[in-house]
Amino acid sequence: MNPKRLVVLVAVALVLGGAAFAAILYFGNDTVTPQSQVAEEPPPALPAIAAALIDLPAPQTPAASAFFDPGRPEVKELRRLNAGEGGEALAFTPDGQYLVSAGYGDNAIKVWDWQTGHEVSRRAHEYRISDMVIAPQGNGIWTVDAYQHLYFWPLAGSTIGAGKEVGKDLGNVAYLAVSPNGALVATTSFDKKLMLWDAKQSSQIGAVAMPLPLRRAAFSPDGKRLVVSTNTNQLMEYTLANGQGRWLHILPVKADTECSNVTFSPDGKRFSSGHTQPWVTVWEAESMTYQRWLKFPMQAPTAVTYTRDSKWAVIAVNRNGIYAWNPDVHEESGAALNLKPGHDFIRDLAFSPDGKVLASVDDSGAIVLWSNP
Repeated sequence: MNPKRLVVLVAVALVLGGAAFAAILYFGNDTVTPQSQVAEEPPPALPAIAAALIDLPAPQTPAASAFFDPGRPEVKELRRLNAGEGGEALAFTPDGQYLVSAGYGDNAIKVWDWQTGHEVSRRAHEYRISDMVIAPQGNGIWTVDAYQHLYFWPLAGSTIGAGKEVGKDLGNVAYLAVSPNGALVATTSFDKKLMLWDAKQSSQIGAVAMPLPLRRAAFSPDGKRLVVSTNTNQLMEYTLANGQGRWLHILPVKADTECSNVTFSPDGKRFSSGHTQPWVTVWEAESMTYQRWLKFPMQAPTAVTYTRDSKWAVIAVNRNGIYAWNPDVHEESGAALNLKPGHDFIRDLAFSPDGKVLASVDDSGAIVLWSNP
């Protein structure tokens, strides 16, 4: 063979091979070895958490039931509520009787009798609320606000008590997560601050400066691990008993793409991340091994959760609807079901404890309740 021709063929093969490898890294592949195995400096260590805070028994939740039947996708709008300007966060009380909403626009926490649509209680906050979680025991509400405070609000039935400041100087753009047994609270911020709090003592356990701006965090359902997202395609997974962490790289997502959502399925078998790029990923949760992804053709997901039976990932996609996705299926576009809620920018999703009702909230404060008759 002509030597010049041979050189050209080798060059073409190298280019094509490099392009194929780059495509795998960018678009993802069910069989790709996770980059979490790449050797590098581990993230900063957290304070080791006492076993008593990790191993306390979590409250029992009602039996889960299916929200979707893929053969009969009859999900419909059950009721619509007006929570006021700037809806940010939603959560059902553990007994399923009430729905709690928190708003950035009106600085208020509201409790709803969702079955009648009536607001039954509210408590004004001095600051704009940026995130909210109900304590798993149902005895209180945790909030963080735009002025970097952590508050706890007692909750008795539908009545919200006066808020207590637990911490401050959390950092800008703060979020929070509460462990399944309610003993631990984690706060994250774009100012690279990760803080852990003892919920019962209302005291800080430790604060760690991180190398990257932080987004949301999630405790595993068994309460033993904490996953923290960043403004890149990297996650940090921590073992709470010893405080040691490792980096997890999100395969299909570009390096400069922020992670906007992290969530575990209720059965603890899956973990998912949502991104400012139009992707949602699924991982095997016990080993945190990346498995597959769903790509949306137009807009990025704004909220990701799982049905109570863990069979479906439910995803809000900006103003483009709410989707249900079978997490065992690799998808390049589309989804199994699309609810068209007539929403503005969807901020949060929440399932009732029995799994029969889905609530969604948007920027305008519209709350929509969905059911499967």
